[in-house]
Amino acid sequence: MNDDQPKICLTLGHAWAQRLLVSGLLLVSLVGTGVAADIAKLRRTAEAGDATAQYELGRAFDKGKGVEEDEVEASRWYARAGRQGHKNALYELGDQHFFGAGDVPFDRVRSYAYWDLAAARGHFFARFRRNALARFLTAGQVASATIIGQQFMAGGARGVGIPGPTTGTAFFISSNGYLVTNEHVVENATKLTAVQGKKKWPVKVIAVDAINDLAVLKIDGGGFKALPVISSRRLREGSKVFTFGHPNPSLQGLDAVYTSGEISKLSGIKDDPRMFQISVPVQNGNSGGALVDEYGNVVGVVVGRLNVNEAGKPLQNVNYAVKSTRLLLLLEEQVPKAGEKLKESHPRKSRDPATVRDEVKQATVLILVECGR
Repeated sequence: MNDDQPKICLTLGHAWAQRLLVSGLLLVSLVGTGVAADIAKLRRTAEAGDATAQYELGRAFDKGKGVEEDEVEASRWYARAGRQGHKNALYELGDQHFFGAGDVPFDRVRSYAYWDLAAARGHFFARFRRNALARFLTAGQVASATIIGQQFMAGGARGVGIPGPTTGTAFFISSNGYLVTNEHVVENATKLTAVQGKKKWPVKVIAVDAINDLAVLKIDGGGFKALPVISSRRLREGSKVFTFGHPNPSLQGLDAVYTSGEISKLSGIKDDPRMFQISVPVQNGNSGGALVDEYGNVVGVVVGRLNVNEAGKPLQNVNYAVKSTRLLLLLEEQVPKAGEKLKESHPRKSRDPATVRDEVKQATVLILVECGR
């Protein structure tokens, strides 16, 4: 059990008591939907896209009613129902991550994310537990949970944190194979592969910073095209920035996609000082890409976007990046002789835009993530 978990349990309630309290007569629910009697029929209905059947099938796997107990399979079905707005399925996802159910890891940020989604759809206990859990989270963690929830509902960023394939973006910061991406891209990964054109490399995780959503990776070898990382302190609203990333590679292909914009705000969600708000368009799969200034220096790491506001109304082009000052601190702490490995920064002098773009594209890779037990 995580060191923080006992304190949280005191506020949110003992695991078994809470599960009984919020489950709403679990056995009656299972029997009433015929899970034990006809699991095959329930599965067919769930596979056809019925959210209620997906939720009940998740419950069956969660409790071993009519099938062998399997928390990961339960999460898969909860996720499918949850993405259709099923508030009870969203609640159960948060519950699983709060208690660390089997192979589904304890993760209070994800618990907050799913309880927040469920609360927005009228789930009373989700609202109660989300508000209680918020006392134990930083503003940055709440901001990250908001992004996780948005990405989950959009079908990206491996929202449930369970086994399954996903993708992200990373970029080289040294010629000897150090890369950077988001922590949420590699979380719970059992295998990582970097792809650039026809080239593929196995990837190791060197260090992660879950609070700032950053991860340092390593590929064996040398001669990689790398980008310099500088402090982001000199940026102002209106500073021009851009990124290359790999959004939706199954549809948009493996070639990195260029998008550009400006710094919209010098802070992130709820004025989080660790982030920038940017007008650079991003999609699922852009997570982990380098945010680069017009001279070719990394000034941030793309982390995600917001699709709707707290009232549920659509938002247009509200995107965020972690500031490079946070990345430099992580590199200094976790990478031996980081200063010697990093590329020298480009001076603040006019450069050919096409050359700058080409440099960034060559330093950008697609990250394939596999998760399993």
